[in-house]
Amino acid sequence: MPLARDVGALIHMVDIQKNTPTQDDSGVPVESWSNQAVNLFARVTTPSGREGFRGGQVDAVGTHVIWMRWRGDITTEMRVYAHHLERTFNVVAIRDPDGTQQFMYLDCKESV
Repeated sequence: MPLARDVGALIHMVDIQKNTPTQDDSGVPVESWSNQAVNLFARVTTPSGREGFRGGQVDAVGTHVIWMRWRGDITTEMRVYAHHLERTFNVVAIRDPDGTQQFMYLDCKESV
């Protein structure tokens, strides 16, 4: 992974999305996502991938790390849409690599 201070490595554009549940016409809850922040520079990396065996089937999990400038408003209840990949990633953990709150790593799992 590039050094956290190498801002020139933030070459991907992402949106941060927040779950804003709504209801359909019959009052049934419906999952709905809205943009919390758009067009942020970040870097999406795939440092590892793993395969497991669960429920009698092979379960492939792609683990991604998205790093970007620090934002205090991102939680593990949010997801990230990566424009260049046209894919969405659920945030599972947030890390401050050097404790300065200048950059952050978002540990993510791809949404299916």
